[in-house]
Amino acid sequence: MSQQNNRTLQYLGSINADPVRLLSMADEQEKLPNKALGIIKVQAFQIKCCLNKVKLMDGLQHASTMLGELRTSLLLPKSYYELYMATCDELRLLEL
Repeated sequence: MSQQNNRTLQYLGSINADPVRLLSMADEQEKLPNKALGIIKVQAFQIKCCLNKVKLMDGLQHASTMLGELRTSLLLPKSYYELYMATCDELRLLEL
């Protein structure tokens, strides 16, 4: 098991949860950031396509969807920070 999983289990263990549930939650902590980062990459690609076609409003809608991925309380602080930084990097596409 990875070091991050161990820390996740320790964190989640502090809330007095069932051990089987803790393993499930630790696995979920690995999947959530990857899923969110995938969505951010897809939305960034869509923004690029919209900007190339001079469809600013459509590009802004994709940016809004990307920002919506930050509206979660399920991630650990480190994972959330990585998601935040990836989002900020991709939003630089909108700088004119």
